[in-house]
Amino acid sequence: MIEEPAIVNAVTGNTARVTPLRRASCGQCAAQGGCGVGALASYFGRRQPELLIENTLGVEAGDTVIIGLRDDALLAGSLLVYALPLGSMLAGAAIAAPLGAGVASDVLVLIGGGTGFGVGALAARWRLRCAALRQRVEPVMLRTSEDWDTVT
Repeated sequence: MIEEPAIVNAVTGNTARVTPLRRASCGQCAAQGGCGVGALASYFGRRQPELLIENTLGVEAGDTVIIGLRDDALLAGSLLVYALPLGSMLAGAAIAAPLGAGVASDVLVLIGGGTGFGVGALAARWRLRCAALRQRVEPVMLRTSEDWDTVT
């Protein structure tokens, strides 16, 4: 399980809104100048995402907790969000390629690829709405930060 500390911003009913605490790895990495992740982070800003997580520990706003994500959730989510639309785009372009001739062929390939990408993106979105998959890829609240200090 991938574990990260997070701070609780607000609690509404049985749901907590948390912000993962950012680690300072990009400034200390040996590949500082050659890595694009740090450049992208500085370009797009350092705004942290807020996550809605079920409040299983009864925490309150201001508390620090440890959230966890299953090891296979990152791979499953990445394949669904990236590989499905990309594969659909390539399939759409491949299906459309033999349908035209000349310049019209390029336009048909473009339309087929765009249509395939749209279908793949909609399929990924539909699949993410499935409760069983969402439960598998969503982070969970594991313990409070006091427990984290004793473990690490």
